Amino acid sequence: MEPDKERFPAISLAYDVMDLGGISGAVFNAAKETALDGFLAKQIGFLEMSIIVEKTIAEICHLKNCHKTEMCLSNILDIDKLSRNFAAELIQMQGS
Repeated sequence: MEPDKERFPAISLAYDVMDLGGISGAVFNAAKETALDGFLAKQIGFLEMSIIVEKTIAEICHLKNCHKTEMCLSNILDIDKLSRNFAAELIQMQGS
């Protein structure tokens, strides 16, 4: 039985990240954790979490060519910080 991707959009995002490869998984993880923090702090709703993650992946992976970026600790730490900051900005804009 296939998961319901309409009901659970984060599943589609996870598959997309696997297809992208490179360090896109680090972008996904950072955005997901930041969105969850925003949800727990009541800054965004439950459904907005996947939107924050999707927008962060689209923007950061486009800017940084995640699929081509070398998988090394310094690149992962850099992309993690950039992704968390971008997701946090999106959360702030949602609350405005």
